[in-house]
Amino acid sequence: KSTALLIRLSAMMFVEFFITGSILNTMGLVLSKSGLSSIIGLAYSIVGISAIISPLIIGMIADRFIASQKMMAILHISSFLALAAIPTMLLHQNTSGFLVLLFIHNLLYLPTTALANNLLFRNLENNTRSYAYVRVFGTIGFMAAGFFIGQSGFSASTAIFYVAACSSLLLGLYCLSLPDTPPTDKGLPFSFRDMFFVDAFRMFRDPSFFIFMLCSVIIFVPQAAYQSLFSVYLGAKGFNNIASLITIGPVTEVIFLYFLPFILRKIGFRNVFLLGSVLWVTRLLIFSFAATSGANWILIGGILLHGACWDFFFTTGEIYTDKKAARPVKARAQSLYKVFSQGLGWAIGGYFAGQLYNHNVTAQGTAALRQWQTFWLYPAAIALAVGLIFLFFFRDRHVHEPADEIEKKG
Repeated sequence: KSTALLIRLSAMMFVEFFITGSILNTMGLVLSKSGLSSIIGLAYSIVGISAIISPLIIGMIADRFIASQKMMAILHISSFLALAAIPTMLLHQNTSGFLVLLFIHNLLYLPTTALANNLLFRNLENNTRSYAYVRVFGTIGFMAAGFFIGQSGFSASTAIFYVAACSSLLLGLYCLSLPDTPPTDKGLPFSFRDMFFVDAFRMFRDPSFFIFMLCSVIIFVPQAAYQSLFSVYLGAKGFNNIASLITIGPVTEVIFLYFLPFILRKIGFRNVFLLGSVLWVTRLLIFSFAATSGANWILIGGILLHGACWDFFFTTGEIYTDKKAARPVKARAQSLYKVFSQGLGWAIGGYFAGQLYNHNVTAQGTAALRQWQTFWLYPAAIALAVGLIFLFFFRDRHVHEPADEIEKKG
């Protein structure tokens, strides 16, 4: 029974992240090929706006009124309808229709990742070890989507939305077969204090935590620039099978995560955040150098640095937040961190990256490569600024021995 349950939940996590893996990496390229380059930044910014709004609304409903597996089914089936209609909007270059449907999809999809985690923790007997085993299938699903899109020749095609739509429908129906996971807060009074993370916001009184959260928002500008426009850049460089190429980045997340406990134990949070910032600068300078260089192989190195850049900043950020938060507000503190980094950070970063692209990359194809060389210098400068802020203003001396927490997070 235990093995069967692990397989069922692993399948859920695989498809859960296969959906976003189908869209996220090459949506910018698809918009560019559809004649809608000017809204690439805005489209990715919508992901962040949705991440701010949806946890407040959907999370409250799921906690109090509807079982998690039923809520996931409703959200994924509804998301299928939005995703399936997007290619028609792109075909007719209906910008408003596309953005509205994309917003609806993200508003519906983003809460399902938290609901999926809730299903895991509520139904697995050995939470820590079993969670780590099952959660890795989410990463595998994300990578599998990229390889499937790339090998199918869909990297620049609106077909990526049909792939995501079919996956969403499949998962929605599959969720109805998952173990019943009733709401934990059923019957409890509604609290605006909990909904808006009032207790967690008190952590901002700590200057170092404030600096950390501020930098988490700022560093998402380079992240948004990479996520939204790197596929367009690779297209200008003449690469094919772009989705598969980008997917090698998440593979290294698992590798660097393995070394993170040792590195944190040796050099501490402050220096790991500094290292993450330096690696972001290095990565973006590689992209800038490669724009007008014939050494395309160096781009692979930049892609492979994705795991270190993510783990040494955002994964480390989750651990730091957990260490800093008092036990009663740990969950809310993590939600607050997600709202700031992947919510506010995405919203600001996506918009900024889009404006930067619209004003600096005006040519097409290889003619734009010199402009791309300049483009990557701007997010590199922002990553450098984050590193300097940590160097001079982050002085947290109260967080020690994080290795056990990393192992718990698997």
